[in-house]
Amino acid sequence: MRNLNLFHFSYTDQPFCGVVPAFCLQFSQNEDLKHELLRTAGTTLVHADPCDTLLGIGMHMRDQDVCHKERWKGENILGQVLTEIRDELLCRIQVISVINYNVRY
Repeated sequence: MRNLNLFHFSYTDQPFCGVVPAFCLQFSQNEDLKHELLRTAGTTLVHADPCDTLLGIGMHMRDQDVCHKERWKGENILGQVLTEIRDELLCRIQVISVINYNVRY
């Protein structure tokens, strides 16, 4: 198992080693993508693909059970990664806000 330094997400499959850091950079450097990801705060991100049970939940987004996590047929690794990246970005924004506030006062 490998843990990333900047993020808490852990994964065991080697094919994802390069994907997670690339996503981190993509969303932290592209303001439009970052904005779209941050707009999802407070939600569970899901890759709804009926053919993908590794990266997705193995269900179509219109499936009646899509809102019931216990009924998902897949692991939703992509959704987990994006959720972790989003939460880390939100945390960084909060830390920067506190630092800026303390510097001003």
